Amino acid sequence: MPVRRGLSVSIRALAALSVISAVASFFYYWEPTRIIWKVWNAKSVYLYEKIHPKFLETDPAALIRIRSAGEISKLRSALISTIWGESGMPLSGLPESIQRNIPIKTTPKLKHDGLPFGDFAETRNMLAIDRISVDVSNFYNISIFHLRPRKGNGKLVIYQNGHGHRGTFMDQRKFLEELIGAGYAVLAFNLVGYGMTRMDRTYVHGIGWYELHPWRLFDLTERPLRFYLNPVVIGLNYIKKNFNYRRIDMVGFSAGAWVTVLASAVDSRIEGSYPVAGPYPIYLRSGEEAQQSPRPQYYRALLKTANYLEMFVLASSGPGRRQMQVFNRYDSCCYNNSKGKLYETSIQRAVQRCCHGRFDVVVDETHTRHQISRYTRDLILNDMAGYESGR
Repeated sequence: MPVRRGLSVSIRALAALSVISAVASFFYYWEPTRIIWKVWNAKSVYLYEKIHPKFLETDPAALIRIRSAGEISKLRSALISTIWGESGMPLSGLPESIQRNIPIKTTPKLKHDGLPFGDFAETRNMLAIDRISVDVSNFYNISIFHLRPRKGNGKLVIYQNGHGHRGTFMDQRKFLEELIGAGYAVLAFNLVGYGMTRMDRTYVHGIGWYELHPWRLFDLTERPLRFYLNPVVIGLNYIKKNFNYRRIDMVGFSAGAWVTVLASAVDSRIEGSYPVAGPYPIYLRSGEEAQQSPRPQYYRALLKTANYLEMFVLASSGPGRRQMQVFNRYDSCCYNNSKGKLYETSIQRAVQRCCHGRFDVVVDETHTRHQISRYTRDLILNDMAGYESGR
């Protein structure tokens, strides 16, 4: 009897511990309690909840030099010159090769190269995937992927991924599947140096043979921004030549949001742009946060030509064009808080003053992660559908 009683007590204790563990795990992963914990445990009230007074010292309106439609055109031309020099934007450039209809079901699930297309085998409305190969230089090649729906709505979404745990657009597979399910074609990009990109050893004048890392592009190459933007421009050239999409939007996440800001500022073929979780203008960053202050975003030649506020205006300007930025207030990585709201009105007034267009900043308060949340995915899908219909 004592043995049985002891076993019974042990079983009840284990059951109680299991219940307590399950409850604790639920509240740990449940976003409302995670938000409460994160705010309570924050090192400063200025991290998530309040705006530090130092960020109020700058008047964003005073930094925007655009006063007319003519100045929009002039500044865009200056940006193009800064990025590409005398050759200009490569609007006549085309891919080196196209691999049509990659077999989705038979492609092996590879972990790190951005090609686990077996994951798309059961995706609703998926027809085919094409691989588009672009040579940016003699040592750098990037693969772009055109995801085509079976029943399309006549619209294309460019998706630009950032850094991540795998660093490929497959990190956002659920969002891509939702786009495809809704009838959008998708042109999917990985960031420089991630996924199916190839950066070979090259001969650098005065240095010798060297294997360039993406960060070293800004030290050892001319016009380093073209490594980020040529694929978008040339990918769009191919799309425009071979398909008849009636609207083109672009979504970018994290560092991909930065690429989205640049691309939509210089290429007006991108009508709607949705940068998620980045970037803030330079004056809203403290400077010491490595994660939200990567070197390419501080490229001096770029910022001498146009500051980020002016790029937001460029990206929002023109009939049918808009930019909606989304920041995660409790982001575990970067660009958190609600600082984007500090410049929203200034951008809106600049756009209204000089040209047609629309600009908005949205703060996502539903979670604590560095991600495109369920809330944001729904927001973008609804906005893309509603903006075209005039809502």
